[in-house]
Amino acid sequence: MAADLPTLRRLQFRLVMQAALFVLIGVILSSQMVAIASVLMFVFNLFFAGMTFVRALNIRKEIHQLTTDRRVTPSDKMMAFVVALMMFLIGAQSIALIRSIAAHNEIQAVGECWSSDSSYTYAVACDNPAAIYRTTSIVDDKSECEQDYLESSTPGRFICIESIK
Repeated sequence: MAADLPTLRRLQFRLVMQAALFVLIGVILSSQMVAIASVLMFVFNLFFAGMTFVRALNIRKEIHQLTTDRRVTPSDKMMAFVVALMMFLIGAQSIALIRSIAAHNEIQAVGECWSSDSSYTYAVACDNPAAIYRTTSIVDDKSECEQDYLESSTPGRFICIESIK
């Protein structure tokens, strides 16, 4: 048994708002977490938002089958605004998560320790047995480094290091 038109419109509106809520929850929770946990939380909520949005699109198909009226209603405008806002939030959070993961693997401050293998250099806790070097300063001229240095990802900056082993 098919539902009446006003019921379908309310259901569609509710589903779009639920999808937006899933995106918003994903953005808020993932911004409170670090590294891979934030990505997983964001993707998890994005998955449910997508499923809910697909259900709303299916309701839209039913609405079009029930009526030939193609007027844009205020709720249609609101849903379009919410979808645009969701897309903006998804893009902004994706960029923030990518930057967060990149920054997690980069030496950012004096006193941080790091380890290295044949192809990667990565930050570690200073009490980690894998820690090889400690950052002593971040300078503009490599001649200011007392022992050794690394080139920073910021052009013209150098990371002064000392061996801790």
